[in-house]
Amino acid sequence: MKKSQIFAQNVGLDMAKNSFVACLSFLLLDRTIQVKIVMEFKNTPQGFKRFCAWVKQHFVVDVPLLCTMEATGVYHEQLAYFLHEEGYSVSIVQPTQAKKYKESYPSSSKTDQLDARSLASMGLERKLEIWSPPLAYYQMLRDLTREREALKKEQARLKNQLHALKHAKVVHPTREKLITQRLELIRKQLKTLLKEIKIHL
Repeated sequence: MKKSQIFAQNVGLDMAKNSFVACLSFLLLDRTIQVKIVMEFKNTPQGFKRFCAWVKQHFVVDVPLLCTMEATGVYHEQLAYFLHEEGYSVSIVQPTQAKKYKESYPSSSKTDQLDARSLASMGLERKLEIWSPPLAYYQMLRDLTREREALKKEQARLKNQLHALKHAKVVHPTREKLITQRLELIRKQLKTLLKEIKIHL
């Protein structure tokens, strides 16, 4: 493949807890997409270094390169920060955005390699926003509010359990006592979190 035929290049990254699949694809001048190579790496700092070495071995110099990944919980975050620090352009798409594009992809099968290829194609066909790390202030605020939201959901679940127990014909008192204790602990934790959020703001 001649360099003059390549308009852009993208690495699609399908992230998982312990590993990630990378797919390097090219957008050619005739607007077709060509898959160059696919490889799997460990989702660890050492794996990130091997990935960067792999990219440098196979990408085309002086042709725009973008890395596209899906926001998969927290599993994508460390690699995103690493790539940003190494000078790579990174786009992080939301799961619904990636899913809608995947549904229009030629193959509807669900595999890590196909997901990585789909993300690479998406990055080549769509104009995606370049990601930059949020300020530490907003990161901490996000973490505090996420924890509060998780506690609120757990509190609602336990309240529903307790309500059901109170209407059951036979209930062991120990179970009701334990749920009540957990609810009290959550109440105290929510109070602490709200205080921390107010201090942070």
